[in-house]
Amino acid sequence: QINTINMKNLITFFLFLGFLSLQSCSKDNVGAGGSRKVKYEITGNYSGEILVAVVVANNSSELVEITKLPWSLEFTAESSVKIITLVGSGSGGSPGQKATAKIFVGDKEVSKGEGTALSSGIISLNPSYITL
Repeated sequence: QINTINMKNLITFFLFLGFLSLQSCSKDNVGAGGSRKVKYEITGNYSGEILVAVVVANNSSELVEITKLPWSLEFTAESSVKIITLVGSGSGGSPGQKATAKIFVGDKEVSKGEGTALSSGIISLNPSYITL
């Protein structure tokens, strides 16, 4: 049995591996130029803790611990930000619970990833990334 602290470390490790692999990818180009309003959103009935790695306003990355859904984070991406991404994984939920991650640029939904908790209560949200 894996204890909670080791599970968090494991999830964090895989989140950042996924996040780093996305840095060299491109999906959809949603526009070029100046600053853009960006919103990350996670909804659903998942009751466990979710850790997400996101790119924020100044092209830096952050690891955010989410303890309750719905959750959202909004910011204005500077023109230097070329990729926005949200990668998430969680533990402590109940089997079959669901979560949906979305990325919005302006008011337009540009990416969506969904996950369903396994029998262990672990959930993974599909990586979402957008080239600006």
